[in-house]
Parts: sequence; C-alpha cells; structure tokens
Amino acid sequence: MGTSSSGSGIQMNVGELTTVASNVDDLAAALTTMQQYVSADKISDAQFGQIDEAQAAAQVYVAAIQALATSVGKAQAFAAGAHNALLQASKATTTTDEEASASLFNAGQGA
Repeated sequence: MGTSSSGSGIQMNVGELTTVASNVDDLAAALTTMQQYVSADKISDAQFGQIDEAQAAAQVYVAAIQALATSVGKAQAFAAGAHNALLQASKATTTTDEEASASLFNAGQGA
C-alpha cells in the first residue's frame, strides 16, 4: 500500500494507518479486559474490619475502584472511537488513491 497526498500536502501511508488502527484496537480490547477485572473486584468495606480507620480506608478503596472502572471505561471508549476513525481514514485514503489512479489511467487512454 502506498502513500497518498491530499490537497493540503498531508501524506498518509495506508499500511501504517492500518497497523496503528490494529494496535489501537488491541489497546481497546485490553482496556475492556481491565475494566471487567476492576469491575469484578467485590471487596466490600466490611472486609476491612470494624475499626473506624479501617472503615474509612475501605470507603476510600471502594470509591477509588469505582472511579478507576469509570476512567478505564472512558479510555476504552476513546480507544474504540480512535480505532474506527483510523479505519475510516485508511478507507478514505485508499478510495482517493484508487480514484486518482483511475483518473490518470483514463487520461492516458484519451478518455
């Protein structure tokens, strides 16, 4: 796969875009696994004991785990969106390259 130039001078290598898209998809999958793992953490504040300091620590721990799960979910959604955007850019670049190639071919044929 080659490199495409747009009117603004930006060059895109479709092969590299596809590779990056695949890597970002792997990241999104890893984040999904991480979110599932964090969300499955069922440690409750009762498991920290009955001492006041332990209860306070337990509440902080549970809140931190919930915040982590939320943050990982946001990161996963961002990575999934980036993956889709990279695939669309790759497809658009390929389409542009094919159209340009066909135009040049037709121009050379006198069409």
